[in-house]
Amino acid sequence: MIQHYTITGKQGVGRFMADLAKLLNGWNGETPLRIQISERKEKRSLDQNALLWTWYQIIADETGHDKEDIHNYCKSMFLGTKLMQFGHTLGGIVPLSTKNQSKGVMAEYMNKIQAWASIDLGITLPSPDEARLASL
Repeated sequence: MIQHYTITGKQGVGRFMADLAKLLNGWNGETPLRIQISERKEKRSLDQNALLWTWYQIIADETGHDKEDIHNYCKSMFLGTKLMQFGHTLGGIVPLSTKNQSKGVMAEYMNKIQAWASIDLGITLPSPDEARLASL
């Protein structure tokens, strides 16, 4: 059984506490429970993701590389990597994912890509405002 709650204001605390009390009263006392409370961070937005893939395509077109390769390169350079291991077998180094990044982390990542494209590649990528106007 997994219960998830999002509390958006003080008024939600009372409902949460009542539901928690009901849940604990029905608990058998033998199975261990894990209760975790954390600040909710909004995942990257669809607009951020769409703009990012537009940027990858622009960079790919300008450099002659595939946009998936640009995507993987940028993740490795600006998000970092992790070592994959399967039991005792080393699987390799893979880039971290953008999938579950918060909006703030995604914005920082995109700022790094925009600066890299401009400084190192001489490519001007459209700002979010420019991209929004172009789609109207």
